[in-house]
Amino acid sequence: MPLGNATKGDADYVSSAEWYEMAQAGTLVMFRVLEILPEEKLSDDVDKPAHPVRADIYVATGPRKGELFLSEKVVGAGFTGMLRREEPGAHVAAQLVPRKRGATKYAAANTCTDDQLATLMKIYDAMDENPWDTRKAELRSEGNPADGDDDDADDAPF
Repeated sequence: MPLGNATKGDADYVSSAEWYEMAQAGTLVMFRVLEILPEEKLSDDVDKPAHPVRADIYVATGPRKGELFLSEKVVGAGFTGMLRREEPGAHVAAQLVPRKRGATKYAAANTCTDDQLATLMKIYDAMDENPWDTRKAELRSEGNPADGDDDDADDAPF
């Protein structure tokens, strides 16, 4: 098994700024829900507790295409509301979108369009339904159908 370098992030999570950058690009991702975590208070400055989810995340398109975040603790409500509806073990396709509440900018995970889901399904199938397998690094960086290398590239929504 090849040694993979650690994924850049901020402590136990990808930073809000990194998620927002990916959302601005309309990045497509695939989640594998690992665990629904108990609610927790993230800060004394925030009254409402967070409802985190632990998931593996494969970044299929966008500026960080091919990156893999394993056992990521996802705390943003724009993600966890959708992910908490799933059972552990579920594989979930989503498009990251930018949102704004007051002055706060954040990323959220939305349902994919039919074309986006078809793009993700090609990648998912090419990776034997397991894009989170660290042994598939070469597939993540080369031959990704979202690159337009396939025959249906003209139909891609990007």
